Amino acid sequence: MKKLLAFSLLKTLVISFIIVLLPALVFSQSAEEWMAKGKAHNEKAEFSEAIIAFTNAIKAKNNDPEAYIERAKARNEMEDFYGAIGDLNIALEMNPKSAMA
Repeated sequence: MKKLLAFSLLKTLVISFIIVLLPALVFSQSAEEWMAKGKAHNEKAEFSEAIIAFTNAIKAKNNDPEAYIERAKARNEMEDFYGAIGDLNIALEMNPKSAMA
């Protein structure tokens, strides 16, 4: 009886792992992948999608001024000038010598 209970508990734990953690491991993307997607969206004038991709890149690696600069470009195209200025200010704080910001 104890073996059956232990097996049942182990089975439940394995299934829980597969359902909860496996999708996160499979579908997670790196900052570089998000940056590439954002740049592709910017080139196609899909600025809303670009902003989402650059925001995800920032979430994945928040110390990269390039992600803020690229998101600022997309925000500028969407006429979100305050958002663009905010992103450029963050990029400048990270890298005061940046010619891009």
